[in-house]
Amino acid sequence: MTKEEMYQQHKEEMFGTNQIDEYSDEEIERVLGRILLFLPNNSKLYKYRPIEGEGFNHAFDSLEKGYLWMAKACTLNDDLDSILNYDVEREIGLMKKQWEEVPWKYFYNWVKFNANQLIVNTAALPSIEILLRSIDRATWQLNKSLAIKELAKLGGDFRKARGYIEEMSEFIRQQINESVKRLESGNSGINNFNSALRSDLYIFSMSEEYDCNTMWAYYANNNKGFCIEYDFAKVKKLDMSVKRKLISIYKVRYVKELEKYSFELFNKFFSEDKENYALLNEANYDILTKMITKESKWEHEKEWRLVLCYLDDPKLYADIVSALIIDQRVIESENANKLILLAKERKWEIRVRKTNKIGTQHLYENYLY
Repeated sequence: MTKEEMYQQHKEEMFGTNQIDEYSDEEIERVLGRILLFLPNNSKLYKYRPIEGEGFNHAFDSLEKGYLWMAKACTLNDDLDSILNYDVEREIGLMKKQWEEVPWKYFYNWVKFNANQLIVNTAALPSIEILLRSIDRATWQLNKSLAIKELAKLGGDFRKARGYIEEMSEFIRQQINESVKRLESGNSGINNFNSALRSDLYIFSMSEEYDCNTMWAYYANNNKGFCIEYDFAKVKKLDMSVKRKLISIYKVRYVKELEKYSFELFNKFFSEDKENYALLNEANYDILTKMITKESKWEHEKEWRLVLCYLDDPKLYADIVSALIIDQRVIESENANKLILLAKERKWEIRVRKTNKIGTQHLYENYLY
């Protein structure tokens, strides 16, 4: 199996319906073993940092204390990072159409959502229960003759039973209209989905390469900086609680233009009693794949990222640093000396980034303590 095939297998498992939090220790070790086989550079990834200012202070603190800073997606430099490219009006229209085509399915789900409130009104329960029992769960059509017959038994009047069904049909129509109005309001979940998502999503970005000139220029303060090497083989020695987080690693995919997204699959799943797990698997894979997609203008970064949600602490304690690469222009600086002393203490390798004699390419030489 190729690395790409193993990575595809990893995505399908992680993006599927599996409850990773419930995996046994053995299953976590299995997933980690596969990750170490498909990661590039013998499981080593890189992060570029400046040698001065707050950027250096934050980086040095993370190195000294042994943690990875999981940044909120909303703080990343690409304001289109971790979003879904969907048409709000189209999505609302699709939901309205779906509800209007099968109104009794909408009613069925409305009752489930409002179950606690309905229990209080015990007088309404028998009639509602009869309607629910009269809904064909295959076609989501109401068996009116059955419903009328059963409702009539409550009051002994077929005319009242028919009137009740008409009243409930009108009630459903009104509820659908109210739901659409809520969706169309500026504060609805579908309008604010991306902002909420980017606030709850935490990301730690790394690169496949340590010798990308544009990355040195942009993230290492115009070449006056350093690069951290993370060795994921070191994850094997960490606590299981940390391993469970570190297996959520993915390769960013790059596209010329962000693909359009639709919530159709998720809407279909949540309106079908949450029983179609093959459908959920497809929906999860679709949405999460788009979460690790960026425009092709970023492809030089060759990014891999850890992706986690709802963290209480953005500091993920995982001391997996194996080397530092420091540009020659700053090797004599005070902050570079701090890095060298820390590397010596932790037994990290240090390499120096230099230019050749005629300044046409970069060389990376081992630094002798």
